[in-house]
Amino acid sequence: MPVTIRPASPADRAFVLHLAARLASFPVPAWRTGPEVVDGDRRALAAWFDRADRRGETMLIAEIDRRPVGAAYLVTLTDYFLQRAHGHVSVLAVSADAEGRGIGSALLDAATDWARHPRRCAT
Repeated sequence: MPVTIRPASPADRAFVLHLAARLASFPVPAWRTGPEVVDGDRRALAAWFDRADRRGETMLIAEIDRRPVGAAYLVTLTDYFLQRAHGHVSVLAVSADAEGRGIGSALLDAATDWARHPRRCAT
């Protein structure tokens, strides 16, 4: 099945916030618990949906057969050496039932495309 990548819409909020639980499905740093990781990322993801001004940020949704199976939250950061804007993958998650099907790679390819266009990062 082909993977489609599209910008997130308000209708994706519940899917993305539920998907945040996947961020603790691997070993978390020793100084954090799984629930802390999920809660922190869930707050950041919810804040994106709540913000009217999303300049320099985007959320991408991966779909198979119009069913969301993954998400990437991208932000613009400033390089502290060169003081230039660059794209940063803040969150990337794929649903368990779609794992191993190239969803993460497709999201990273789309994230790379987004980051290569500085106007997207700045607006």
